[in-house]
Amino acid sequence: MAQINSLGSKISLVTGHMAGMIDQPALPIWVGVLISEYAFSPARAGALPTLFLGAMVFASVTLSPFFHRAPGRWMPTLGFGISAGTFYVMAGFTEFSILAVGHFVAGLATGVARITHIVSLQWGG
Repeated sequence: MAQINSLGSKISLVTGHMAGMIDQPALPIWVGVLISEYAFSPARAGALPTLFLGAMVFASVTLSPFFHRAPGRWMPTLGFGISAGTFYVMAGFTEFSILAVGHFVAGLATGVARITHIVSLQWGG
């Protein structure tokens, strides 16, 4: 079992969080496409990425105490796969309510995937 305060653990934690921050520079493009292509108001267009990112935080905060018990090798793959599949399905819809639920589900799955990946790197799972 790896040490939680080792250099490798710290590097994996920082790397995982930096990879997760890729959403921040993508936000203007994300919202812009929702406004221009889907004809959403700026408030609705901003709500969808907010649901996605909020669900990621929710998954991290509420579920992270249990992630050290999860099989770390396949949980990130499953989480990112569910997120990608959700976005693929959402591509066929333009209704705000369906897209809102989809963004929340994709955010939960991505949050679980990111945190279980970080935890598995730290503890050698």
